[in-house]
Amino acid sequence: MTMLIQIIEDDPHYAKLLIGILDGNPLLSFSGLSTTKAEALDALMKSPIADVFLLDVGLPDGSGLDLIQPILKAKPSAVIILLSTLGARNSILSAINLGAVGYVMKSTSSGGILQHIFDALNYGATLSPSLIKIAIDAVKEPVIEEVDSVVHATHTLTPREIEILNLLKDAHPSKRIASMLNVSKFTVSQHLRNVYRKLEAKNRVDAISIARIKKIIV
Repeated sequence: MTMLIQIIEDDPHYAKLLIGILDGNPLLSFSGLSTTKAEALDALMKSPIADVFLLDVGLPDGSGLDLIQPILKAKPSAVIILLSTLGARNSILSAINLGAVGYVMKSTSSGGILQHIFDALNYGATLSPSLIKIAIDAVKEPVIEEVDSVVHATHTLTPREIEILNLLKDAHPSKRIASMLNVSKFTVSQHLRNVYRKLEAKNRVDAISIARIKKIIV
């Protein structure tokens, strides 16, 4: 069975390289190229939806991470592999938390990229070797688990997410939180998205209220 591969990449030279890799394998079929988030979202409205998405982290109109959830909503079985020139820890962990199954450095050889695609399809996960330690270290991080006595659901927040929640509780805006933690505003936004998802909160006020009820913050 031939797998349809959608490429979301704004660099024409790298996109051409990826298309060449796919064209050279009879088990993979190039289904289309999107160069922006807007184009990618538009492509999701068309049929058939690809089986695998090779997704650039940095796009002209925003982060490729923002496309993970829309892709999975359109096709829950989709295999999403992030492509990046940098192995930024927060991006890697955010991608995995959002539902991506792979994170591959753009410096990877053509044969290596092909192997990552098949590893993701066959084993459900793939990472560039240089990024494996980042993922392992993240697993070792202490987390706080809170069990909701009503729905019996376990919500796990990382120490950083709890730290941001506490700053949020003190009425600090995202820009100020980013400055206090010496991270980008985008990183803070990514953490907040994870917090909302884990707590099933609609907004900041809702997240703070739920976190207090669950005694995650005081």
